[in-house]
Amino acid sequence: MATLADLLRLGRPHFLLGGAAFLALGIALARHAGLAVDPLDAALATFLALAAQWGVHYGNEAHDADADRANRARTPLAGGTGLIPAGRASVREALLLSRTLFGAAVAATAWLALRAPASLAVSVPLLALAWGYSAPPLRLCARGLGELTTGLVVAVLVPALVLVPAGAPGRAFVPLAPLALQAAAFVAVLSLPDAPGDAATGKRTLAVRLPGRALRVLVQATWLACGLATTWAITYGAPVHAALAGGLALAAAVGLPAFVARRWWTVLAVYAAAIPAAQWGLTLAWALA
Repeated sequence: MATLADLLRLGRPHFLLGGAAFLALGIALARHAGLAVDPLDAALATFLALAAQWGVHYGNEAHDADADRANRARTPLAGGTGLIPAGRASVREALLLSRTLFGAAVAATAWLALRAPASLAVSVPLLALAWGYSAPPLRLCARGLGELTTGLVVAVLVPALVLVPAGAPGRAFVPLAPLALQAAAFVAVLSLPDAPGDAATGKRTLAVRLPGRALRVLVQATWLACGLATTWAITYGAPVHAALAGGLALAAAVGLPAFVARRWWTVLAVYAAAIPAAQWGLTLAWALA
C-alpha cells in the first residue's frame, strides 16, 4: 500500500491553485456585475470544482500509467508523478481516490442544484467532461481533444459555477473565452515532453499529432490572439485597473514568440509562469473594478 505522503503527491495538489484562481475570477466577475454571491453557493461550487479537478488528477495517474512508464522526460509539471511506474502506488489506489472524489463532487452538485437548479446546466457537463478527460470510453486526452476540454472546463465552466447561480448577465462571461484558449495552449505546451511516450502508447495529444515546430507556432499565435481578445474583453466597460491587466497580457503575448527558445523546457518555464500570472492578474483587475 502507498504511504499517505505518496497518495497526496499522486494527486498533484499544487495544480488545484489553477482551479482556485478561476473560482476567484468567477466571484470577482459576479461582484463586478453588481450581483450578490451567496456564501454557501460559492462554498459548494468551490468544493464541487476542486473535488472534480482532484479526481481528474488521480484518474490521469491511473489511466495514463502505461504512457507514464514509457515517458523518459518527466518534469514537475508534466509526465505524471511516476509513483505508479515506480511501484510506490497502484492503479487501484488511484482509481479508488478518483471515484471517491468524483462521488463527493456529485453530492455537492445535488446540494447546489437544490439551492440553484440553473447550476445543473454547468455542473453536469463539467463533471461529464472532467470524467471523460482521461477515463474510457471518451478518453478525450488521447484523441487530441484534451487541450480544448481543459480550457472549456477550467476557464469557462468553473467560473460559471458561481456566475450562473448568481444570475450573471451574458457580458460577465466575456473575459472567459480568451482565457479558455490560453488554458488550452498551456496544456498543449505541458504535453510536449510527453510526446514520445504518448505516441508509443497510442495517446494522440496535440503534441503527438502536430510536429513540434507547428505546435509552437500554433500556441504562440493563440497567445497573440488571446492577448488582443483579452485586452478588448476586460476593457469592455472596465476602468484603468482592468485595462492595465489586459496590457500586461498583451505584452506577454507579443513577447513570447521572440522570447521562447526551441527547447521544450524553456517553453514550459515561460508558459508555466505566464498563465498563472495572467489568471491572477485578471482576477485582481476585476476585483478592483
